[in-house]
Parts: sequence; C-alpha cells; structure tokens
Amino acid sequence: MTNHTTSTILSFLAVLLLLAGIQVMKTELAASRAGTLVGGVLCSVLFVFILTAVSNMQMSSAGEGAKAGLFEVIICLMLAVITAASVHRVTATVCVLLCVFLVFILSSIAQTRYNTPVAQQSITLKKKK
Repeated sequence: MTNHTTSTILSFLAVLLLLAGIQVMKTELAASRAGTLVGGVLCSVLFVFILTAVSNMQMSSAGEGAKAGLFEVIICLMLAVITAASVHRVTATVCVLLCVFLVFILSSIAQTRYNTPVAQQSITLKKKK
C-alpha cells in the first residue's frame, strides 16, 4: 500500500526546491534562447510535481478512489505558467506546450495502470433453419 501523505510531502518539497531554483536563476534563464527553453522545461517539471502533490493530497484525505480532475489540472497549469511567465514569455509558451504533452502522457499511464479492463461478452447467434 502506498503512503500518499509521504508522497505529498516529498512532492511539495520538490516543488519548493524547484521554484526556489527557478527564481534564483531567473536572470540567467532569461538571458539566452537556450535558457528560456530550459526554463520552460523546468516549469513543466514543476507542473508535474504540483499535480502529483495535489493528487496525492486528495487521495490521502478522500481515499484511494479520488482522482485529479480537469479543475485541478488547470489550477496546477496556471501556477506553473505564472512561474514561467515571471522568467520570460517564451518560457511560458514552452511550459504550456510541454504541460499539454505531459498531461497526455500522464493520462495514458494512469489509464493503463488504474483502469480495470472490462470483460467482453461474446454473443453467439443461432441460425434459423
């Protein structure tokens, strides 16, 4: 059994460390083209950690069946994009594009991991004589 409380705390710690690192390196990230791209990648990783923390907090408080919905994803995306926009506009654009890609990847992983396959019923047709 997974411990969602510990995962929540570790995810929030990763969010704080990554956020502090991005803000400390803000001028260096905005100084070059490569820096703006790296900033967008870092902010999309920040999005994944925020979403993980929020989802695990829901699962620890509401039970194993709780899932992060569209509202939670949009809030986490907004927080990551605001952080990226504080660095550079291009960083915010790269962050949005990578976050959309990462949501698609996370959704497909969650579907294969947590959805139970439905057994298909085979129907045999009787032929009339």
